[in-house]
Amino acid sequence: MYVLASLGLATLLALPACASFQGNLNYDSPSKRHPNMGINVPVVSHRSHKRGAIAFQPSELNFTHGVASGDPYPDSVILWTRVAPSLESSDSNVTVQGTVPLYNHDTEQYIQADANPVCVDWKVMQAAGNSNLSTSRGASSNMSVSSGRAYTTGDIDYTIKVEATGLRPFTAYNYQFTVCGSNNTSPVGLTKTAPAEDADIDQLKFAVFSCSNYPNGYFNPYGNAARKAQHDYVVHLGDYIYESAAQGPRAHIPPRLLFSLFDYRTRHGQYRTDPDLQLLSQDFAWIATWDDHEVANNGYRDGFSGLNNTEESFRNDGPSISVDQRKMNAVRAYFEWMPIRQVDMDDNLRIWRNFKMGKLMDFIVLDTRNYDRSITTLGWNNDYIDLLVDDASRTLMGSHQENWFYRQLSESAGRGATWRVIGNQIIFSRIIESFGINGDNWNHLYDNNIGNNIFLAGDSHQNWVSDLVWLGEKEYDDTTGAGALGVEFAGTAVSSTGNRKPINGTDADARARIDQSPVLQWQDGYYRGYFVMSVGKDRIETQFFGSPSVATRNAYDLPLANFTVLAGDNRLSRPVAGGSVESGGLRGGEVEHTNLTLNTVTGEWEYVNFDQIASTGSNPIVHLATETGTPLHRWNQSTLLLDSEGRLLATSEANNALKQVWEVLEDAMEHSKISSGDIHSAASLYTYFETWCDQALQCGTMTQHEAGLVLGMSQMWGAYVGDRVEVQSLKYFYLEDCIEGEDCFIPTNYEKIMARISSVPLTQASIQFNTTMACVEALEGGPYPICLTTSEGKKQYFDDVVVTTPLGWLKKHKESIRPLHPRIASAIEAISFGRLEKVLIEFPTAFWAPAKARLKSGTDDTVSFVHWLSPSYASATNPDQWRLECVSFDAFPEPFRRNLLLFYTFGDCSTHITTSIRELQGKARDGWLERFFEPYYSRLPGYSKTCAPLRFLATEWGNDEFAGNGSYSNFQVGMADAAEDVKAIRHGMPEQHIWFAGEHTAPFDGLGTVAGAYTSGEHVARRILDNNQLAGTNKGKLYVEDSVASP
Repeated sequence: MYVLASLGLATLLALPACASFQGNLNYDSPSKRHPNMGINVPVVSHRSHKRGAIAFQPSELNFTHGVASGDPYPDSVILWTRVAPSLESSDSNVTVQGTVPLYNHDTEQYIQADANPVCVDWKVMQAAGNSNLSTSRGASSNMSVSSGRAYTTGDIDYTIKVEATGLRPFTAYNYQFTVCGSNNTSPVGLTKTAPAEDADIDQLKFAVFSCSNYPNGYFNPYGNAARKAQHDYVVHLGDYIYESAAQGPRAHIPPRLLFSLFDYRTRHGQYRTDPDLQLLSQDFAWIATWDDHEVANNGYRDGFSGLNNTEESFRNDGPSISVDQRKMNAVRAYFEWMPIRQVDMDDNLRIWRNFKMGKLMDFIVLDTRNYDRSITTLGWNNDYIDLLVDDASRTLMGSHQENWFYRQLSESAGRGATWRVIGNQIIFSRIIESFGINGDNWNHLYDNNIGNNIFLAGDSHQNWVSDLVWLGEKEYDDTTGAGALGVEFAGTAVSSTGNRKPINGTDADARARIDQSPVLQWQDGYYRGYFVMSVGKDRIETQFFGSPSVATRNAYDLPLANFTVLAGDNRLSRPVAGGSVESGGLRGGEVEHTNLTLNTVTGEWEYVNFDQIASTGSNPIVHLATETGTPLHRWNQSTLLLDSEGRLLATSEANNALKQVWEVLEDAMEHSKISSGDIHSAASLYTYFETWCDQALQCGTMTQHEAGLVLGMSQMWGAYVGDRVEVQSLKYFYLEDCIEGEDCFIPTNYEKIMARISSVPLTQASIQFNTTMACVEALEGGPYPICLTTSEGKKQYFDDVVVTTPLGWLKKHKESIRPLHPRIASAIEAISFGRLEKVLIEFPTAFWAPAKARLKSGTDDTVSFVHWLSPSYASATNPDQWRLECVSFDAFPEPFRRNLLLFYTFGDCSTHITTSIRELQGKARDGWLERFFEPYYSRLPGYSKTCAPLRFLATEWGNDEFAGNGSYSNFQVGMADAAEDVKAIRHGMPEQHIWFAGEHTAPFDGLGTVAGAYTSGEHVARRILDNNQLAGTNKGKLYVEDSVASP
């Protein structure tokens, strides 16, 4: 019975009917004018018969990436899924094969290909509640109103895309896919058709998103919008995927820049594994367009930032894949994986289209990136682009799309649609930092008296709300909005990086932008998020929402600002946003950080502590501090800077230099994340600073003096990693990126935190203090797999051992672990560790702080940092001119303020200090430290002989064997595979029950930190439980892997 049933089922599954293949739109060409870009269906059908292959059994197949729907019409909608034997994408390349003519396919190669067609039935059922999507999924009538059958193969990555027709306008439907002849079903999806063109509709709601960068963080905005279900449709304005090779806990797969069809398919597949993206796709119909990153950064019709249509670029900038072939690969994968209609692309890659949604509105979707765009800024051609800015031939959309766009605007107004909503990639408004769309578009709107225009944009990773005005050509009153012809809502990113500063800094930047740009009414760069636009007959109301943190997956949804546009007004209603917003800068209004946040899982509103959700990310030490009542301090950026002659520079000059240093560090971090695979292992962070300053000098944005200050202050990075900036690897600089949030400091001590952490082991474990272990040995056979031998020869036996010694100790004692896997041994040898030391000096008074500032200690006016650039005035004690820096404990608020300076030393300077004081005690030791540091603190303002230090306290980690004779791990030039080295040590040797924990095995965003050391211990605890099949006692999710592989 079983064999007969299997054979019968196999025969059914393997029988490909041509009509069924043609029912899958992914076999069609994305362009009706290029039919050869599709797959030759008769060839696939013939090949399937010829092979005589046994098709996949239903039990071997899974709906691997959920379901999705999109491009709603009044009578139809696109349905999508993927049914495959595994998550892995197909490496079949027949749709874009190398030597065949462009957009064409031969026959023989299809016949020889290995593919098992998979049969899928689909059906659409009217959902209960019709237009109320939030209550419809799973509550359908179960009566099919549209159905069909389609086949798929690895040729199209096992994707299924069908058009469900015969549907009613503006109606909610459930839908589901089933493997033919089985009960193997997909999740039940929920979708909604568009209103009929002439329908009288009261309201439509759209949730608008852009820029979802998988490694940058979790897709919390998707999940929050899906759970709230307050919209009819989803709009995605591009950068749905990123083609880069970023690292981190959510590292890109494949781990390289995308070029091939397999690359792009795999990346789409990775994105659709995200549960929040799956949820939003499953429950709502999408209207999507692309930006540049779906193909490559800064794309235009003839190339991208990193690849151009030249022989030199073809040979040197990728795996010998041309611009056109790369674009063809990306487009093929996009249409396979997105629920988008395969519209006529008019001789190129057309994605622009229009949705006429009742008499209420036209939704016009543009492509300002890939269709026919003139050469754009590529990161290295800015001077050339400046020469072309006013060139009449320049275009963002190409003449064909532009003329189509003008017709849509005129036809929309002519048919009496109340609103014209235009979705595009880049900011339209004439604001500082944006060139806007060219004057022809403005002329068409003004000359034809077309009003009620709403532009939507993404791309910038920040929020911008503006009146639409052709500044310089038309009169405009920024107080009332008179003179505008519409409004633009430009949204922030789902997860891509915005303004990296703390929120007070992003608020200040927003205020400055508003001051510079008359049309700009609200701006915010701090939050990731989305907005919901409610389109009504008499008004449009738009609500912006922020995700306080995307460093962890969470359900926090923070309302940021609300805006109203009345029909016929063509401007934002005043007072803008009702006069108050949550964050950023608001023209004529106030910013109030209420932190009133909705938990979209529980439905509860609460005033969430701002420091918890917006400043500390997933830092467990901060959470422990909060739980135990341990105070936290956040440094302001107020800085004293002394030049190499010991002269105190103006405060504004010092703060500006520090700001520029952090800008370069942020740029370098982003460059390392995106392009690590292309950066030479010998490149240092300092070379990036040099290049950055050289470019600024050439552009005239920096003086030689300012460049010198930036290069000098770049050395401050040494205090973070324990060595010179010249040896910091640029390639692996991203591994130094810390857990999201501001730099917190505990102004007292760790006593309460340590008590909390140690409470269980102190009461439930036997701790052998002052016992040195000489050997950790894995045993074969016997009751216990591990033997520990002390330095005195005593043997003890255990089930598992966790080695938490510092990296420096491991380097010197690799032979103490027997056997040590060769991959782990090489990783221990490869990773560097810093030479960081600290010296605390107490003074009778904080002489360096002016009396006025001391009255406001703990505010933004108090000095937090002091930097001494390479000193030429201390040759007796510092002939190598090591630069120094310290933090001031006088900056702490009461009652924690102290008359203390904490010096951070690193590299050779630290080694010099620890070597010199190793044998010194008491006054001799203090005397040596006073002679060394006196040339620096004595040059601070307010110093006199009465200010001599009271006492010194200095670390000596360099002299401490059990500290590893150094400090935290770092990543220096020359490292070949640092990320994999970390993963190898972190993986440990579970088969031998030997594990490693510590800051050098932490998640990538916790390496070299106390928080990372803590997290690594929790991670090992989880894995030990799993390894010993004790996972049932493990409560909660402790840790997310960085795609760890076995060594």
